[in-house]
Amino acid sequence: MAFGTMLAMRGWSVRVHERNPEIREVGAGIYLRRNTLRVLEVLGVAAEVKTAGMKLERGRYRDGVTGQLFHDRPGGEGTAMWICPRQTLMQALERRARAAGVEIVTGSEVTGADPAGVLHTTLGSFEADLVVGADGVSSRVRESLGVTEMTARLPSVVTRYLAPTRAVGPEPYATMWWSGKRRIGIAPCGSDLTYVYMVCHETDELAKSLPMDYSTWSSSFPQLADKLQLLIGLPAIQNNYRIVTCKSWHSGRVAILGDAAHGLPPLLGQGAGLALSNANALATTLGADSALIPDDIARWERVFRKYADRTQFWSMHLDSTTNRWPKEMLMLRKPYLGFLGTKWMRTRMAIADRFPITPIDQRV
Repeated sequence: MAFGTMLAMRGWSVRVHERNPEIREVGAGIYLRRNTLRVLEVLGVAAEVKTAGMKLERGRYRDGVTGQLFHDRPGGEGTAMWICPRQTLMQALERRARAAGVEIVTGSEVTGADPAGVLHTTLGSFEADLVVGADGVSSRVRESLGVTEMTARLPSVVTRYLAPTRAVGPEPYATMWWSGKRRIGIAPCGSDLTYVYMVCHETDELAKSLPMDYSTWSSSFPQLADKLQLLIGLPAIQNNYRIVTCKSWHSGRVAILGDAAHGLPPLLGQGAGLALSNANALATTLGADSALIPDDIARWERVFRKYADRTQFWSMHLDSTTNRWPKEMLMLRKPYLGFLGTKWMRTRMAIADRFPITPIDQRV
């Protein structure tokens, strides 16, 4: 919807196909980093989204057993981060898309695409100057183009909660708690909500059981025992992290965006950010000559793909720091995570924060 809005703002006629009967978002909280916020400003929805969310003043790592703080990073110009409920962002994008004149067709499931510029759906096939697949890690558009390099389900299982209380996360901080091969992330998500996500290895049957096994989690994170009690009985969303890599993000008049092109573990808070940033980059790379659209798409990938590739690399590295770190060397993980939190390393890892965002009325 964001990409469709950008094209509509530039005079394109746009249709979005959605397989569900309505536009909805399944999820909890979503992090909005610097590049994400700049795209939302381009779209004119940043203020609305910020109002429903919260600015996070610090990013922290803590030991889940002792509570020791071993990484503390203040928010700033290069690392500014907000958080809001995912549904808030989705509703804002839908309203903006409709206001821009984007046609949204629900109940229309995409089955594939042809490089010549044909989209195939359960409602029929449609020709277009440009077809864009933003259809997730299991993208049928990507598969139909034959550009998939690798998709895999990672061994990390994440369980997400949106707690209707700030008692779980009273401070405006994003805090990651570490204990063995388990992690808990906590961040306030507006005036009366807290986003909590709990990560474990897929072989950890007790930790991934639903409803939450309070005993096993509180034993790993005694510092959070009282906060974990507030999650008992709340609805949860659980899935494995996924990784997607592609030989190419385009073929002819068809391009792929978001998780369809570069699905990754969300440890750097850039899942949505990369999708929105690449959407802006593609929209502003496209020229006025329809005959040159395949060339424009190829140039877009050539110039901007590095931001996703590097972010994927570091996201996978952070995930493996939990799952693959030798048990007998756990005492070395804290200083290593502290090293990753240094300004020099953060600059390398947070390359997506510096994604160039161009106003819609300009070309790259």
